[in-house]
Amino acid sequence: MELRGRAVGAARGTGLDAEDFIQALKQSGGYGIRSETQAMNMLRTQALWSRFTGADLGTIQKFAGQAYRYGGETNAVATAYGGLMAQNMGRGQTTEFLNSIEKAMSEGISKGFVKSTEEIAGNMQMLYKLSGGSVLWQGEQGAQRLSQMSMAISSATNLQSVEDVISYGAARDLLTADNPADREKIFGQLTGGSKKGNIYTGTYADVMQILERGLRADLLKGQWSAVRQLDGGNAAATIERFKTMYGLNYTGASQVWAMYRNSWDQSLNGGMGGWKAGFSEKEYVAQIKKLQETPDYKSDSQLLRDTLNSLSQKGIQIGQIEFLKTELPELRKAMNSLEDAYRERLAPSKKLIPDVSEEVLRGRTNRSLPVSHSMIFNDAAIKPNTKGMDAYNQIRDKYFDIVKDHNETKLLSKVPAMGELSQFIPRAIADGEFSTTGKDSDCSAHAELAVLDQS
Repeated sequence: MELRGRAVGAARGTGLDAEDFIQALKQSGGYGIRSETQAMNMLRTQALWSRFTGADLGTIQKFAGQAYRYGGETNAVATAYGGLMAQNMGRGQTTEFLNSIEKAMSEGISKGFVKSTEEIAGNMQMLYKLSGGSVLWQGEQGAQRLSQMSMAISSATNLQSVEDVISYGAARDLLTADNPADREKIFGQLTGGSKKGNIYTGTYADVMQILERGLRADLLKGQWSAVRQLDGGNAAATIERFKTMYGLNYTGASQVWAMYRNSWDQSLNGGMGGWKAGFSEKEYVAQIKKLQETPDYKSDSQLLRDTLNSLSQKGIQIGQIEFLKTELPELRKAMNSLEDAYRERLAPSKKLIPDVSEEVLRGRTNRSLPVSHSMIFNDAAIKPNTKGMDAYNQIRDKYFDIVKDHNETKLLSKVPAMGELSQFIPRAIADGEFSTTGKDSDCSAHAELAVLDQS
């Protein structure tokens, strides 16, 4: 029951009811999430992303869960969404994009290392930009070509061809440093180090590990620089080289050649030529992060934040309207019945207080009200079937129903009549009005009122 109660609150605004939320919550344990609070918070965020993007919740859970379990990422969906926007894809393509990154992540895990969402999205962004924004290098198609090229590069550890040697030389150059300490630091920056599965050895095995991780912008630049030295401007020879180096057919190799050609600026370095600015891994990752500051992205993310922030307040406002429209008259009726029961115990000429007014219901302090109520409850402890106890039960049950339905403690402070209901009974107890009989039924009344006060 406690779990269901917490699930009701966590599920509010996500589009899930409590039962669906609990069922989805059970899946979180499979991703190494041990804390119930953390699991609920993560699932709530995932459900809200699902509602915002239209992506299937199961897809988001699987992607976010895997990123958390193996990479410790808690913001993987937001990072992927930035990559989605960077590739000019729509929110309706979120499922495709998440599946693409998740597949690339799984391929790395199967080989013993972890690639982050940021790293994969950055490499996909690189190929998309180098292609000139071609849809053939976007989303799922781009991820497939990234995977194909990465597999070919990882096989270069066999050193059985000229292309393998070129790739090895490019990876070795990335680790160039004047001393071992700096070399180890660079290795950690390139691979993520032991936390991502790659152990520094200080040997040629470090170069091989970089190759096994596959394509990255800095490695690609090193390969292309070596190819340019070997083949110069010979397009046919370069295409053949790329066909072997990246495991592509002639169509794919020609597309990579076009990227290679368009990335070179012959006017740089005094006419000697050079790679255009921005051709680096850090730059492509930075493009995804920078995108989050643009008006288009901000409008999307701000819409999501504004929606989430307003859900609770809207719920309170709806609760107020419904309370004033339907619940307040019912409470007035129940309290009037309580007053009638009280007056029956007094002589008609000894009426202590008038009928309960709307002002009293809306919170005006009236010390005779709690006293009269406590007298009725006291009498009810001796004769529990009186009208007074019936009226009290009506008020108590209505109070619990409202709190349960709206599940918002703020509602009590927003509606004065609710505040009155939650306060007059504790005041009566404090005044000692329940201390005269000492009967078991009186203790029961104490217990019920204590529960009401805690609510």
